[in-house]
Order: sequence, then C-alpha cells, then structure tokens
Amino acid sequence: MDNGDDIYYTGQGGNNTKGDCRQNHNQKMERGNLALQNNIGQDVPVRVIRGHKSKSSDGKPGMTYTYDGLYKVVNSWPEKGASGFNVYKFHLKRIQGQPQLTTKQVWCLICIKKKRVH
Repeated sequence: MDNGDDIYYTGQGGNNTKGDCRQNHNQKMERGNLALQNNIGQDVPVRVIRGHKSKSSDGKPGMTYTYDGLYKVVNSWPEKGASGFNVYKFHLKRIQGQPQLTTKQVWCLICIKKKRVH
C-alpha cells in the first residue's frame, strides 16, 4: 500500500526467480530486508525511487524511474503472504519538509497537458 507519505513495503526474497516469481519459501532477514530493519534502530533515512511502467516513443514497453525523497523506516513485522510463506513488511514514512512528490508533479503535468489538447 502506498499513499505517498506512507509506504507499506513487502520485503525481498522467497520467490521463484526461474519461473512465475511466486513465493516458494519464507523470506529471510538478510540483504535488503536486514538493511531496512537496521535503519529502524539507527534512525537512518532511506531514499525511495519509484518505477512506473511507460512506453517509449516507438511504443515499446519500458520503465521510468523517479526519485521521491527520504523516508524513515518506522516499523517492521513478519506475516503470512498470499502463498502461505512468511514475508517481511516495512512501514516507511516520508520525512517532512521535502519538495512535493515527483510522481504527483508528473501526474499534474500530464493532466494539464491533456486539458490544453482538448
């Protein structure tokens, strides 16, 4: 879940990387999951970069990445995922006093552009 100021992120790992990418075992508290967990105790912010599906000028699918600022990891917990395996969840909260979210700015520019065309 993501409302801009609060992100609920599901940790990494535990999925089948050679097939359908479904969970096939429990996530472990290692690598990225461990880094986010350590940020809670050390009060170190994380940078959030969002990926958006997009199309190039020739119509091919691709991804556009936008930097959306600094977030604080405020909580984490394990829970059963949709496939029945344990996953880690992380609550990230946007640090106040930063410029407006890039994704909202991009969306507003698209809205304005469409209004001018019609």
